[in-house]
Amino acid sequence: MSKLFINAKLLKKRNLWINIIIFILSYLVLYRYFDKINLADFASFLKESIASMDALLMLFLILVLAIFNWLVETFKWKYLIAEVADISFANSLKSILIGVFFSLFIPNRAGDFIGRVYSVPEQQKGRLSVLTLFGSFAQLITTILFGTIGFTYFIILYFSIANQQTVLILSAATFSWIALFVSIILFFKSSLLSHFHLFKHNRFLSKVNTWIEVLNSVSSRKMLIVLLLSIFRYLIFSYQLWLSFRLVGVDISGIDLYFFIAVYYLFLTFIPTVVYSEIGVRGSLSIYLFGLLMFVSGEPEYDYQWAVTFATVFVWIVNIIFPAIIGSFFTHRLKFYK
Repeated sequence: MSKLFINAKLLKKRNLWINIIIFILSYLVLYRYFDKINLADFASFLKESIASMDALLMLFLILVLAIFNWLVETFKWKYLIAEVADISFANSLKSILIGVFFSLFIPNRAGDFIGRVYSVPEQQKGRLSVLTLFGSFAQLITTILFGTIGFTYFIILYFSIANQQTVLILSAATFSWIALFVSIILFFKSSLLSHFHLFKHNRFLSKVNTWIEVLNSVSSRKMLIVLLLSIFRYLIFSYQLWLSFRLVGVDISGIDLYFFIAVYYLFLTFIPTVVYSEIGVRGSLSIYLFGLLMFVSGEPEYDYQWAVTFATVFVWIVNIIFPAIIGSFFTHRLKFYK
């Protein structure tokens, strides 16, 4: 009995040291990255941008929406996994924040999955993992939906200007619509995958049948609610970015700007990023797409590079970095060796 107690104590210490090492290394990474930013320029630009009362109200609304964004995601995840893990809203929020923290260091925020699943004291990790991924898939479908609509909007409105790349543009749009419809069908009818014989004869792919069984236990009503919550959350953080563009003085037609944001998030979803490249990717992508938007819409050119970079990076800091910092203080909840 005493030997068992000693082993448990050693495991607990090992768990503690692993969490401490993760915590220290991750903050060294963040420091190394943000040390390259010219904070004086950043602060000067921010000071000019929030000089008016309207700007301060927009800034306040962006911050409030960031909180609301993660509250909605917490409710969605808690609702989705309710039959597998009965955890409180507060603990669900902590798991979400841990996931945000780990997502900084794994491409395309895949660490979100690790933080959520391994912070829940629940034995059914398999079912919990499948449902967590299913919730992420709902968010992906939402991004593809709005991005495809935005892409199509620009093609219809400005096709004559972009006719030099007709084949490429139409192929991309067609692929987006096909991907959207296939994703929606698989979301609501994942059982269709069980008809593929490849999944039955391949040892690794046979696990898909196990995943399908888990998803079959989710009612169509719950699936629809999860998708609607994903859409609601998307509207929140896309509106945040819209406000951020307005905050820095981007003067583009409201509807054009919103669909530009939809296309921006669509492209961003499929570009692998980690914390080292996140600001660079977001900044360069927004500059490139915004330059195209000004060209096809005939807007007068101005020095927009710093403005659009600031807008996109600012929303990333508010939505990801701040919650990740909070989530780092809950990493002791991870149960890697439970």
